[in-house]
Amino acid sequence: MKAFAVRVFVIVFALLIIALNALAQRGENNLVEPPRKEVTQPKRLSGKVLQELGLTQEQIQKIRAVNQKMRPALRQAVAKLREANRELDEAIYADEVNEAVVTEKLQKLQVAQAEVTRLRIQLELEFRKILTAEQLEKFRQFRQRGPRIKAPLPPM
Repeated sequence: MKAFAVRVFVIVFALLIIALNALAQRGENNLVEPPRKEVTQPKRLSGKVLQELGLTQEQIQKIRAVNQKMRPALRQAVAKLREANRELDEAIYADEVNEAVVTEKLQKLQVAQAEVTRLRIQLELEFRKILTAEQLEKFRQFRQRGPRIKAPLPPM
């Protein structure tokens, strides 16, 4: 159960950073304004949450820089994960199943999952370093209040 909660937090956190990056590119002055609703935007990342965190322009710029620095590696890792998942699926449902190939593809998938998780945690940690103690406490409260839904991988 803890592992699931950590995964949900990591995914939501990555989505938050992506949303903040998009807002930073729009050039807001003091506080982050609520993002426009889009089909891909998860409900947990409401404009209210972003606004109530009270991020400064400097914090937004730092988050944007971290996101831009890590985005290529995360995109590549997610692409490898999708490819590994596709290969495993093909191995499982091949006309003639070969358990050794399935095991090999499973190991490749596990390595790819570990890399995506490592990068997301690294991204989350960098974001955490940018928040003040007060902002961190608010963010924790938002996480506790929100429903524990399974969020999709962020679009890459």
